[in-house]
Amino acid sequence: MFVTIREIGDEFLASFDKYIDRDEPIDMKLLCQCFTCDVVGSCAFGLQCNSLKNEGSKLLEIGDKVFKPPAWRNMLTFMLISCKELAKRLHLAVLPSDVTSFFMPLVADTVRDREQNAIVRPDFLNLLIQLKNKGTVEQHEQAEGLEKLTLDEVSAQAFVFFFAGFETSSTTLSFALFELANNPEIQERVRAEVLEKLKQHDGQITYEALKEMTYLDQVINETLRMYTPVPQLMRVANEPYHLPTLNVTLDKGTMVFIPVHSYHHDPALFPDPYRFDPDRFAPESITGRHSHAFLPFGEGPRNCIGMRFGLLEVKFGVVQVLSKLCLSVDQRTTVPLKLSKSSGFPLAEGGIWLRASRL
Repeated sequence: MFVTIREIGDEFLASFDKYIDRDEPIDMKLLCQCFTCDVVGSCAFGLQCNSLKNEGSKLLEIGDKVFKPPAWRNMLTFMLISCKELAKRLHLAVLPSDVTSFFMPLVADTVRDREQNAIVRPDFLNLLIQLKNKGTVEQHEQAEGLEKLTLDEVSAQAFVFFFAGFETSSTTLSFALFELANNPEIQERVRAEVLEKLKQHDGQITYEALKEMTYLDQVINETLRMYTPVPQLMRVANEPYHLPTLNVTLDKGTMVFIPVHSYHHDPALFPDPYRFDPDRFAPESITGRHSHAFLPFGEGPRNCIGMRFGLLEVKFGVVQVLSKLCLSVDQRTTVPLKLSKSSGFPLAEGGIWLRASRL
């Protein structure tokens, strides 16, 4: 799917031109949302959303309904997740009906079109179609006895991929670009690494070049720590577990909320936690911390399905911008940032407004 990210990444970079030519500030969160919406729309649903060209799309509109729900729906979602069996018996849905009525026919129609016309694309939906028809994505695997996905399950997994790759990635990318604009010395250090690695790969942003940008990894990890896209995780105890410091035993089946945001801002784990410092994720610093102090994607077999894809989106976006442009903070942005207390995701009050100039 890297080819798709690269194609849309070129459109992402080109979208800065009009702001530079007009000498206007950029609503960085919206621009990043358009980028990740186009990428995920293409990779998960085979759609050409054209959010970057049109400054919006139907998928972007639906994304806002999913990720910016009213407070009462957040409470309803919490109740439904807490009482799953009751919710199933009452046929209560977590998502608004218009979101479901958008995604289900979309996936069904796309799957039908691909199967009838033998269309194969290098994307996530193609993998799901293989699992639906063969029960495996391995070319030479025997399918006898393998469980296959239903069309409903294909739709659900495509939505999870959208969930994992759209809002969380645009949030991380926009905050990373803000911190680079707000810390010129860090921006220059990242740019130096980017230009050096690109030079070693004939000036092209390749998958291998991105893997070699280790300081950029530190910058993104520090962004994920300060602006954790998923502030808490939910898990269920699959066996009784005793917490000795509290003298409490969790029974099997107990739902547990893990306060990731609090861990990431605990001064005992990350001194001066509200200071942006990518060196916290230098190899020697990582070895000095608890292995589970940093949990932006969860941990273990239930970690985020979109982790590698989301990181690839963010890294590519940063590299595209810094290889050609210099960023600064516009006066419309409140510094230090004030995060909304009503949003379930990190959201800067007043927005993130940046200015760009060509190198």
